[in-house]
Amino acid sequence: METIFVSKAEYVPSTITRDCRIFITQPIPDFKGSDYVEKSLEFYEKQASKIVDALQAHLPGGTLDAVLRELCKRKACLFRGPI
Repeated sequence: METIFVSKAEYVPSTITRDCRIFITQPIPDFKGSDYVEKSLEFYEKQASKIVDALQAHLPGGTLDAVLRELCKRKACLFRGPI
């Protein structure tokens, strides 16, 4: 299993940033039936929401901004203009 260590957000008064672990271990469900598109979209939206919630709650703002920029650069083929 690959392990990646990054810095967490610093302590802010009245807020404690706890450690966070994201485990990427579960297989993608087999979406069957006539509504497989809707089921798969809902699944991916929920997965993304969990990840974004964790990143936003635990990463420093600068790291979170850099993650967003890096994701956009890597998916630049989906956009018409330069990033």
